[in-house]
Amino acid sequence: MFYAIRENKIDLDGYSFSHNRLDTESLNNKALKNDSDVIAISVFVYAAICDKYLMLPHGGSVGQNYGPVIIAREEFSIEDLPRKKLAIPGITTTAANVVKMLSPDQPTTIVPIDPFYAIFESLEKGEVDAGLVIHEGRMCYESMGFKKIIDIGEWWYGETGDPLPLGANVIRRDLGHYHIKKLTKILGKSIVWAIEHREELIPFLQELKSPIEKKLGLADPEVISAYLDLYANQDTVRYGEKERNALQNFFDRAYEHSLIPKKITVEFAPED
Repeated sequence: MFYAIRENKIDLDGYSFSHNRLDTESLNNKALKNDSDVIAISVFVYAAICDKYLMLPHGGSVGQNYGPVIIAREEFSIEDLPRKKLAIPGITTTAANVVKMLSPDQPTTIVPIDPFYAIFESLEKGEVDAGLVIHEGRMCYESMGFKKIIDIGEWWYGETGDPLPLGANVIRRDLGHYHIKKLTKILGKSIVWAIEHREELIPFLQELKSPIEKKLGLADPEVISAYLDLYANQDTVRYGEKERNALQNFFDRAYEHSLIPKKITVEFAPED
């Protein structure tokens, strides 16, 4: 999303940016500390920071009847899930909190997403019965011999009829209307540039992969392209009305399930 900014592919209107690339849970924790001007987060975290940050109108990762997947070494019924120990990538991730709606009494343990292979190792060692995989994990679990128990994006769609909002970009409110409007425009242009130059970006994305990710085939151009089809598309360019409604519905349901302490209203950064 921000490659065009980093490489000066677009007009930055006099602004300069520093980039800090981290795993999902670490980004969420930075947002909770309010120490970044613009940051990518798990959608769930917005409820805790909505007094300090506005949702950007672009940059979202949305599962259109798909999403993170619960996997295991052997198949079992979804009814048996509450009796299984589940590895989750972090308590602040959207996926982990959707699981709390799906299976409220689910026993869980945190297996951080970094290093990438940790959750698969925990499964192979028998330390957990099942694992919740997000991001590229859903692209390789089958080739590693694991079985899908449930796609929580499919479950969510069946429950609500909505796409599942998973990741989002937010911007600090105290930057003020003038700077928020300017930065929102620049960030939006960067995303559009990336979508329009996807083939040019794939070699760059390949270089970001760790050795284990490359070994698993996640640096293969066709795999990267398939992943981008899922999570870097027109939904990322701009939330549509359906996706905006899905964001609000997610937080309404999170409140109903006592996952957040109060009802919130999603507020978007102004664009004009």
